[in-house]
Amino acid sequence: MLGLCYGMQLMAVEAARNQLDLDAGSAEWGSYEHEVVCEMEDQKDTDRMGGTMRLGGQTAELSGQVNDIYGCGTVSERHRHRYELDPSYQDRLDEAGLTVSGINPENQLAEFVERPGHRFFIGTQAHPEFKSSLESPSPLFSAFVEAAADGI
Repeated sequence: MLGLCYGMQLMAVEAARNQLDLDAGSAEWGSYEHEVVCEMEDQKDTDRMGGTMRLGGQTAELSGQVNDIYGCGTVSERHRHRYELDPSYQDRLDEAGLTVSGINPENQLAEFVERPGHRFFIGTQAHPEFKSSLESPSPLFSAFVEAAADGI
């Protein structure tokens, strides 16, 4: 099965709904019994939008397939968002087969998730396109295209 680079939050909601059988969703969409994607604490009282989000380069310590793709133990990718995977669900999602494979060492927030055993089913909280170009594509994009070309 092939997953897209983006959609880490959707992957978490899908796993919570279909593998854990939870009424799960994102706080961004409405109210759910299990908001596996939540608004960051420092954003809850913000009525000013724009430059108040988690912006810029964020470090991730890598494991699993993401570590193999980037070829290093740590990577920095750019961000622009205010919603995160709720850390209290990480263990349950891991039991459901969705593993956090990149974690920010400063705040313990998930940066990458994947389904081990799949050729390419990876989601990221980052925006790798911000540092990517045709001449120098993100390793994540190159791995995605290679997996697709190999016939998933």
